[in-house]
Amino acid sequence: MGNLSQQVLFDLSPAQELVWLHERLSPGSRAYNFVAVLTMRGVLDEDALRLGMTAILRRHPGLRLELVAGGTGRPRQRVVSDCRLRYHSVDLSAESDPDTSFDRLLRDEADREFDTYQAPLVRWCLVRVAADEHRLVHSEHHLIHDGRSFLVLMRDLFSAYRSIVSHEPLAQPDPGSYVDYVAMRLAEGNSAERARGLEFWRAELDGATFETPLPGLMRGTPERRNHGAQLMQRIEPALADRLRAAGAAGGHTVFTTMLGLFAEVMRRHSGLADLVIGTAVGNRPDGFEDVVGMFVNTLPLRLRIDPHAPAAALLDEVTDVVMRVLAHQDVPIQQITSFLGQHTTGADNPLFNIVFNQADDTMPDVDVPGLDVRMFEGFTTSTTRNDLDLVLRPDSRRVVGRRSGPAGMDLTWDYDTDRFTEQTVRLLADRFADLLRAYVDAEPTTALAALATAQHQQLAPTDNPTLLDGTTSVPRATDGRDETSLAIVSGATRWTFGGLAGHVERVAAALQGAGVVEGQPVAVLFCRGLDSVVTLLACLRIGAVYCPLPAADPPSRLEALLRRLAPALVVSTEELRRRLTADGLPPVVDLAASEWPRAADVPRVKGTASYIMHTSGSTGLPKPVVVGRAALAHQITALIEAYRLGPNDRVLAFAQPHFDVMLEEVLPTLAAGAGLVVPKDGLLSGRDLVAVAAARGVTVANLPTSYVLTVRDEIIAALSDGRWSPRLIILGGERLPVEQIRGLVDAATEVGTTVMNAYGVAEATITSTVHTLTRDDRAVPLGLDLRGVRTHVVDVGGNPLPAGAVGEIAIAGPTLADGYLDDEATTAARFVSAVPLGGQRVLLTGDRGYRDAEGRLHFLGRTDDQIKFRGYRIEPGEIRWQLLTCPGVRDAYVTMTADHGQLVAYVEPQLDLDSRELRAHLADRLPNAMIPTAFVLMPELPRTPVGKIDRTALPDPTPPPPRAGDVSPSSDLERRVARIWAEVLGLDQVGRTDNFFDLGGHSLLLLLAHARISDELKMDIPVTTLFRFPTVEALARRLSNGADPAPPDHTRVVDRTRLSRVRSRRDRRDQ
Repeated sequence: MGNLSQQVLFDLSPAQELVWLHERLSPGSRAYNFVAVLTMRGVLDEDALRLGMTAILRRHPGLRLELVAGGTGRPRQRVVSDCRLRYHSVDLSAESDPDTSFDRLLRDEADREFDTYQAPLVRWCLVRVAADEHRLVHSEHHLIHDGRSFLVLMRDLFSAYRSIVSHEPLAQPDPGSYVDYVAMRLAEGNSAERARGLEFWRAELDGATFETPLPGLMRGTPERRNHGAQLMQRIEPALADRLRAAGAAGGHTVFTTMLGLFAEVMRRHSGLADLVIGTAVGNRPDGFEDVVGMFVNTLPLRLRIDPHAPAAALLDEVTDVVMRVLAHQDVPIQQITSFLGQHTTGADNPLFNIVFNQADDTMPDVDVPGLDVRMFEGFTTSTTRNDLDLVLRPDSRRVVGRRSGPAGMDLTWDYDTDRFTEQTVRLLADRFADLLRAYVDAEPTTALAALATAQHQQLAPTDNPTLLDGTTSVPRATDGRDETSLAIVSGATRWTFGGLAGHVERVAAALQGAGVVEGQPVAVLFCRGLDSVVTLLACLRIGAVYCPLPAADPPSRLEALLRRLAPALVVSTEELRRRLTADGLPPVVDLAASEWPRAADVPRVKGTASYIMHTSGSTGLPKPVVVGRAALAHQITALIEAYRLGPNDRVLAFAQPHFDVMLEEVLPTLAAGAGLVVPKDGLLSGRDLVAVAAARGVTVANLPTSYVLTVRDEIIAALSDGRWSPRLIILGGERLPVEQIRGLVDAATEVGTTVMNAYGVAEATITSTVHTLTRDDRAVPLGLDLRGVRTHVVDVGGNPLPAGAVGEIAIAGPTLADGYLDDEATTAARFVSAVPLGGQRVLLTGDRGYRDAEGRLHFLGRTDDQIKFRGYRIEPGEIRWQLLTCPGVRDAYVTMTADHGQLVAYVEPQLDLDSRELRAHLADRLPNAMIPTAFVLMPELPRTPVGKIDRTALPDPTPPPPRAGDVSPSSDLERRVARIWAEVLGLDQVGRTDNFFDLGGHSLLLLLAHARISDELKMDIPVTTLFRFPTVEALARRLSNGADPAPPDHTRVVDRTRLSRVRSRRDRRDQ
C-alpha cells in the first residue's frame, strides 16, 4: 500500500458518486475503464519513461486516490501519500504477427478490473513490437479520470521524459488539489444558486421526451446488460476542412455543427423532432485547470428540430441550447434526474439514451526527443454505458508535439450490442457521412429534410405490377359460377350461387324500379346478415353507389349522416325505418316491402364510384370516403391472390356492414367461387365463434385484433383439440402485440393454420399489406405490399426514406380512393402528387412507421391525435365536439390510456355534472364504441405554458363513485356475479345496481364476463343476456329465473362427433 500518513477521509464528488453507483448497479462492467494506446516510433529510453511515470504519480494527488468503505454503505476516499507504480513491459518483437498479439494483449488489458479500494487507479503496459516501435497501453479508472485530466497527464509525462533524457531541469507549479474541488462542490449542494439551477432544468426539460428510440434499427431487449462494441469512422481532411469552414461561416463551432447534424440523423430514425441528447461538459471551475480528477458532468441537451428550415437554423438552435445549459453545468446530472422525478432501476440515465461528445482539448505540444508519438484513445472491448455514444476526436487529439498537414476527424461509435448490430451502426455511420457531405454541398436555403435524400430514391419499393391490365369493372359475384354450388349459408338458410343471383336480381330490379340510376348513392342500414350482402351486390350490379351506415347508431347521428350524404334512397328494415322520423330525410324503404317509394332525384357521385365508406372525422361527423370501381376491382383480385381463395373455401362474414372489411369478406369470396358463412347478428362469444366456424367448416376468418385478443383462449383450445381447422386466420384493425398473440400463433403452427396480419385504410380500399406471422416474430410487422400496391415511408417533404428511417406511411397504386365526398380541401391535403416519387398520386395515411431491412412495413403510431380503439378509427376531436354540446361543459380533452385499455374523457365542467350524465349525453349522439370508458371531471384542465393540454399532468382514471344508497349484493348468486364483474373491470367492488357500462365496461369486457359466468356458474346463456340485464341485480334475477344449466362436461366430445357427421354430409352434398 505504501505510506498512509495522509489518510484524511473525504466524500466523493458528485461525478465520482455517479461512477461508483453505476458500477455497483452493473457489477463486472468495464464501462468506466479508460484505455488509450500511445504509439512511439524511434529510440525510446524505457527507464526515462518509467521515471516520468513515477514523477507524475508523485506530482498529482488525484492519481493516488482510493476508496475507503464507509459505515453508511457509501464509500469515502483518501489520498495515499505514496504508492507503488503499476507498470510492466512485454516484448512482442519476436512474434511472427506482433500486431495480432498486441490486439489480444490490448483486449486483456482493457478487460482487467480495477480494485477501486487500492491506489493507484492507473496502470501502464509498455509493449515492444519492433526495434524502433513501442506501444504504451495507458489504463485508468474514471474515478480519477476525465478527458482534460488525461491531457494534463500526457503533458506532464512527456515533459518529465524530455527533462530526464535531455538532462534539463523541469519547473512545474503546484497543480492544485482535487480535495479542494470536492469541498467546494459539496458546499454548493444546498445553495440558492443550486436551487436556481434546478429550476432552470425543470423549465428546460418541461414536456420533453427523454428516450430517443430508433425502432427501425434497434433490437428490442428487455434489460440493459451493458454489453458493448465499437466502430471507428474516419472523416478525411478534405471533408473535415469543409465542415469547419461551413460551420465557421455561420458562426458555429465544429462541435455544434456535428452535434446538430447528428441530431438530424437521430430525428430521421426516431421520428422525433423534439429530442434529448446527452453530452459531457468539462465542469472545471477556474483555478483547477491542471488538477487531475473526475470533473465531468453529463448534461441533457433538448433539441427542437424544424425539418423544413435550413440546416443553419438547426445549428443556431444547437448553439443557443449549448450556451444556455453551460451556465448551469455545475448541477450534477443525478440531482437533475431526481429533481424531475425521473428514476431508473439500472445504470442507464433516464434523461437520455443517446450521447454525443467531443474530445476537444488538444494533445500537448511537447517536443519528445527521438520519438514520434501518436495516440488512439477510448478503446473499449465489451462494455457500454448508453444505447449509442458517438465521440468526435479531431486529429489534434492524436499527436504529441508539432502537427503538420491537413487535419481530419475520427468518430468513435460505442453501441450496446443488445440494441444494435455492427451492420446497423455502420449503416448509421454511412448515413451520417452522407448528411455531412450534403450539408457542405447544399445551398444555404436548402431545407434540412431535403439533405442527402437522392440516395434514398433507389431504396423506395420497386415497381409492383397490377393484376388487372386496365380492367375497371367490378367482377359480378354470381357470374360464371356453378349455379348449384353453395354461395351463402346463414343459420338454416342456404343459398346456391343460382339462388343468390335470383335474390340480387330482385333487389336490383326494385332499386331501378324506384328510379335509382348509376352513380347515385344508396344508403344501406342493416346489421350483419343476408340482407346487407344482397343489397351490396344489387347496388354493384346496377352501378349505384353502396353507402352502408351503422344501423345501431343513435337516430340523431344517422339523420345527420343522411342529410350530408343525400342518398337517392335508404334501404333498411321496417324497425329502422320507424326510428328515422325527422323531416327532410330521403325516402326510407324496408327491403322486404312489396312496394318501394320513389327515389329522390339526387346528383350522381363524381367519377365511377362503387361505394362510400365513412371513417373518423374531427368535426362531429365521420368523413365519407369515395372508392372507385377500378380500385375495388383491383382489390378483389389482389386479395384472391394474397389469401389464395378458391371454391373449396368457406369464408366467415364477421364484420358489420358499415366496416369496409365486410366488402373484403364478401366480394373476393364470391368472386373466387367460395362459400360465405354469415353468422347471426350480435356479438359472438368465443364459444359462439368456434361453434359456428366448426359447424360450417370455415376455412378463412378475418377477425378484428381486439376481438381475437378477447377470445383467443377459446380459439386456441378449438385449434388444439381439432374442433376447428381453418386454413387461414386474418387479423387486423389495430396494432398486434406479439406477446399476446404468441399462444395463438403457436397453436396455429402446430395444426398448419396460417395467421396473417393485415393493414390498410379506407382511403386505399381496405387492405394494402399483409404479413404471415411466425414463431420467430419479435414484433408483428404490417408486412409486404399486396400486388399492385406501393407503400412508401416518406419524410415531411415527401421524400422516400430508406430502411430503418421513421416517417409517414404513404400508399400509391390502383387501390387509392377517389377522395372525400364533396370535400376538395381535405382530399387535396391527403391525396397528393409526390414529386420525389415521380409525381405519382399518393395517400398520406397519417400513420407513422418504417420499413425494415427485409422490406416489411412496421407501424409506430399516428402523426395526429387519431387513435385505434377496439378496432375503430376514432378522432378524439369528434368526441370532444359532442361533449362541448353538453350543457355545463366548459372544455374537454379525450385520449387513450398508455396501455390502450381505456378511452378517457377529461372534462372541465361549469355546472355540477357526473359521468352518468355525460355518458347519457354522448349515447344519444355517438356509437357505443366512441363513448369513453371513463370520465374524469377536473376543476381546470392542466395546460403547458403555451396553452396546450399538459398530458403528463392528467390523472389516471378512477371508477365512478357508487350510486347514492346503493347496496351490496344480497344473494350468493349476486355476490358471485359481482365478484366476476369486479375482477373483469379491475375494481375493488361492484354494487348490486351498478351498470356494467357505467363502470367502464364495453363489449369486449362483456365477452370476458360472459366466459367467466359460463365457466364458473355452469350456465349456458347468450351474450345478449348480459346486454339486456346490465346490473348485478337484474342479471342475477334473470339467471335465477330463466337461464338453462350448462351441458355436462362431456358435451365437447359429443359435439365434435356430431359436427363430424354434419361436415361429412355437407361435403358429400357440395361434391
